[in-house]
This record gives sequence, C-alpha cells and structure tokens, in this order.
Amino acid sequence: MTTEKSKDLDYWKSNAEEDYITTPISVLKYITELEQQVKSVDLADVGDCCPACKSTNSSDNSTYENNGIIGSGFASWKTSDSRACNDCGCIFKPIKGN
Repeated sequence: MTTEKSKDLDYWKSNAEEDYITTPISVLKYITELEQQVKSVDLADVGDCCPACKSTNSSDNSTYENNGIIGSGFASWKTSDSRACNDCGCIFKPIKGN
C-alpha cells in the first residue's frame, strides 16, 4: 500500500491518466481555469502582504551591519529581511517573487 508521504507527482499523474476518461468535462474545464489563474498570480504582489491581516501597508524592518569604515570603502549588508505591518504590527518575512 502506498502511503500519503510516498505519493509523488508521477503517482498522481498515473492515476489522473487512468481516471480522466470518467471525469466530467465541467470538472476538467474548472481545473484548467484554476491552473490559468494560478499561473497568472504575480508573487511580487503578495510579497509584502501581511499574513495576519492581509494588508499591503507595510514597511521595511530589516537589520543591517556595516564594516565600520567612514567614507571611501564603506560597505553595509542586510543581516535579516523582515517587514512590519503598519496596520496590525505583525513582523513577517516577505515572500520572494519569481
């Protein structure tokens, strides 16, 4: 017996190929429409969306360090990447886009 954890994409593809003949056309069309909508979602649009309240009103809350040099040779880098929701105060990591 195949357990849920060991079922991979090939397993589901094989089952789908066996069962599609008995699947109503309306279900297949629905799946096609859902796939098109998922492909059209731009992850950049949800990257700064608060996971708690879904607000896009957020600001950069990242921390930075530098090499301590003043003037020529100065360098800084981000040590943590986070956002702060301006509506509910939640601190979260942004989702990286495509």
